[in-house]
Amino acid sequence: MARLIPAVLASIVLGAHFLRRGGLTMVGFCLAAPIFVLLVRRRWALRTFQGFLGFGTLIWISTAIGLGKERMSMDQPFLRMALIMGSVAVFTALSAWLLGRKALLERYR
Repeated sequence: MARLIPAVLASIVLGAHFLRRGGLTMVGFCLAAPIFVLLVRRRWALRTFQGFLGFGTLIWISTAIGLGKERMSMDQPFLRMALIMGSVAVFTALSAWLLGRKALLERYR
């Protein structure tokens, strides 16, 4: 069950990203997804959550590229932002990867 902790944290951080952009529906989904996986102990629920985090990784990469282009067009530094956003994307991807590990999949039938 400890393998779920990074996924829950990644989902909360993704929810904060959507909250900043005003997407309350997505915030609710980000907060409900981990709860759903904890309550519905089925493999399809775990795989759906894993796919959701994969989608979240793409959101982080897309956001990083957009912010990088914006900052470069205004001649502002962008390296620190790229490192932070890249780290968040990698963390989210690793969280999704952990959900697919055999030890966790065996707990979800």
